[in-house]
Amino acid sequence: MENIITLTTDFGLRDHYVGAMKGVMLSVNENVHPVDITHCIESHDVRAASFVIGNSYRYFPKNTVHLVVVDPGVGSRRRPIALFADGHFFVGPDNGVFSSVIRCCEDFSAREIKNRDYFLKEVSSTFHGRDIFSPVAAHLSLGVSFSEIGPQIRDPEILSRDGYSVNGAEIRGTVVYTDKFGNLITSIPTEAVRDGVRAVVTVGDKQVTGISESYSSVEPGEIVVVGGSGGYIEISVNQGRACDIFGEVPPEVIIVEKSNWGKFMEPAEEKTVTEIPQEFAGQRADVFLSGFLTELSRSSIKKHIEFGNILIDRKTFKPSRIINGGESLSVNIPPPEPCGIKGEEIDVEVVYEDRDIIVVNKPAGMVVHPGAGVTSGTLVNALVYRCEDLSGIGGEMRPGIVHRLDKET
Repeated sequence: MENIITLTTDFGLRDHYVGAMKGVMLSVNENVHPVDITHCIESHDVRAASFVIGNSYRYFPKNTVHLVVVDPGVGSRRRPIALFADGHFFVGPDNGVFSSVIRCCEDFSAREIKNRDYFLKEVSSTFHGRDIFSPVAAHLSLGVSFSEIGPQIRDPEILSRDGYSVNGAEIRGTVVYTDKFGNLITSIPTEAVRDGVRAVVTVGDKQVTGISESYSSVEPGEIVVVGGSGGYIEISVNQGRACDIFGEVPPEVIIVEKSNWGKFMEPAEEKTVTEIPQEFAGQRADVFLSGFLTELSRSSIKKHIEFGNILIDRKTFKPSRIINGGESLSVNIPPPEPCGIKGEEIDVEVVYEDRDIIVVNKPAGMVVHPGAGVTSGTLVNALVYRCEDLSGIGGEMRPGIVHRLDKET
């Protein structure tokens, strides 16, 4: 099929704008095939328009013309432009709507639309979609030479990148788009998460264990994280709307903590495989496990469940799962690694000290324990240097740390 022009706008379906543009196209090329990608981009949301066209154009035949009109600067000094990239033509305002296309194409050609022979005779200052972009797109669909559109430019507007960062076991990204179903699409490529089954995804104050293959992998109304069809991590709610849970402004940062934190890097040899007795049917899994694994605290058991070190019927599960009785229980608790924190000679004020306890007046601004991006200069580094036999009660990265007492306590 030839003479295809796609349309992506923020015009909605209530008014005459889209119809007028199609009428102009048909007046120039009566054989044109207009295809609506969407007209429901939020008003003036250039970044969303870039996301949509970047995820749509490659599914059309080569030489398709893609018209994008999300144009808050219409009538201003912003340039009207046309692109040729990856075998496709693109027509619209030079405001960043084609950022996604430009980034994914190694080679592209851009021209400022200046040849008024391809405009309507009368051009308004408020509707360039009808008077400039539509007739230009239609002429391109007829085979008009791209070079005839106007002079070449080398600096089309490109929006700042919605990127993601990797710091050891932690991946941080942002929500870049919310679709009609309320799914929150992030900037994190699915392929960036090496172990999706054991990943821990934190969104705002909520946490989800595992990246699932489908929305229906959880009960209706529950939050689920999936690898979306566009190749990016999505935060969703089965038969619900994630955007309603997280508010009109989605969380600014998505954190995907992969389960291969240090000691979880390689699976340990399975230690325990047993069958859960029927007498425990009806109990929550975490309650049952706290009685079965008496050497572990309930919070520790929850962590091991999150990391997939405890499985029921060889599958991960939620702590709230109800035991039926008769399931297989696999327990794989890796041995703890010795603390790798180095002691540092850091001056801290000791308020009280005996053989069991040390109380210090932590300087304002001093980080308490090592973490992402902070590996030295912490209170723990100072304590490790001063005390040779700190208790492990606080865990590997917080040895000896029990409580913080605020001033006047």
